[in-house]
Amino acid sequence: RLINEMDRIYKEGIAQDIKENGLENIILRELANHEAYYTGTIDDTFETLKPYKITEEQIWKMYRNKNAKLTNN
Repeated sequence: RLINEMDRIYKEGIAQDIKENGLENIILRELANHEAYYTGTIDDTFETLKPYKITEEQIWKMYRNKNAKLTNN
């Protein structure tokens, strides 16, 4: 029962994060948290965002868009 309650709270936390921040901002936040622009890899970001049902393709898209903006300035 405790495990079920903890699982429910965890899922509610993810839903709240998505509601408050949106998927794009969550992806950008986690790319920055895992220093993807320094390492050139999204592996840690992808693992972190699996519970959010965000695909690797979505992360790569945001990574490329943001990286292009960073390198064009």
